[in-house]
Amino acid sequence: KDSGYQLRQDDPSVLKEIIQLVHNETSKKDPRSLGSRTKFMIETIVSLKNNRLKQQSAVANTESLLRMKKFLSNLGKRIQVRATEPLRVSLDDIRSIETKGKWWIVGASWTANMIDHPSTSATPKTEKNEVASDALLNLAKQQKMNTEVRRSIFVVLMSSEEKIHNPYYALIAQRLCNYDHSFKITFQYCLWDFLRECGEDDIGGMELVKIAPIKNKESEKVELRRLVNVSKLYAMLLSSGELSVIILKTASFTKLHPQSRLFFQLLFSNVIILTQTQNARKRNPQVLAQIFLKALPNPTLSQGILFFLHHFVKKGGILKDENEKEIVKWGCDVIKQAIKKN
Repeated sequence: KDSGYQLRQDDPSVLKEIIQLVHNETSKKDPRSLGSRTKFMIETIVSLKNNRLKQQSAVANTESLLRMKKFLSNLGKRIQVRATEPLRVSLDDIRSIETKGKWWIVGASWTANMIDHPSTSATPKTEKNEVASDALLNLAKQQKMNTEVRRSIFVVLMSSEEKIHNPYYALIAQRLCNYDHSFKITFQYCLWDFLRECGEDDIGGMELVKIAPIKNKESEKVELRRLVNVSKLYAMLLSSGELSVIILKTASFTKLHPQSRLFFQLLFSNVIILTQTQNARKRNPQVLAQIFLKALPNPTLSQGILFFLHHFVKKGGILKDENEKEIVKWGCDVIKQAIKKN
């Protein structure tokens, strides 16, 4: 009733079209088949057409609607404080009115001078984090991230330092690789840089070795946590097909540094485990074979992988779960048969 009268005032032609459509549809049906609600709506529309509705009630409803709109629009302009809880004004706040001000009074100045409270003062750690965040924000602007949401997501991703592996970042890496092939090259070079940190100074080709900074072999070792997390990241990228085992073409599997050896043990074990299920009857050897058959164009790489799997992975020495050991052993046999067969 309200909207019909308002529509009659605003746009009578549209109301006429609506009434005509309703009349055409109802004329096609048997009046006895119409429900009570449908009949009521038709009667109301006919009354609206003939202007039989009570204009006074419609006007009253319209006025109440306008009052409600006006009230809601003014809510944001009003300053009204209705305290449901007592303000926690301490004795220290009262004593320090001259230095800090009256924070509990609306509109009063407050200097927030907290020098005498060392617990709330900025620490070197927070200052360092703020500097890092500013640097990431500047980098986000250089990457032409023009919205606050994009910059915030970028800072969160680039500054995250979770100790436990989070597959979420691997999913982001997969999306990046799907988005542009250049990201695959980037992940390849990142892996080579990581392996050089692990002690493989000659990895990545002679040109990269020449321009790479010279590192002291007695420098600190790569943390075990980082080895595990990076191996899981690249295992997910390899098992999903976003990256190819060809990225390992510069690795010499017969003479690896102990840290690099552990990394590749974790990498190959995780690739096998991620592509298979615990149920032996539902295992898919074709999926695993397709991953490592990509190494066939490079005979040195394929033979190096077979050598490493046989001597360092098949026994499952780094795994604790017996089921995972059995899966890895089975996977090594599948890879060996697939490469030798082709």
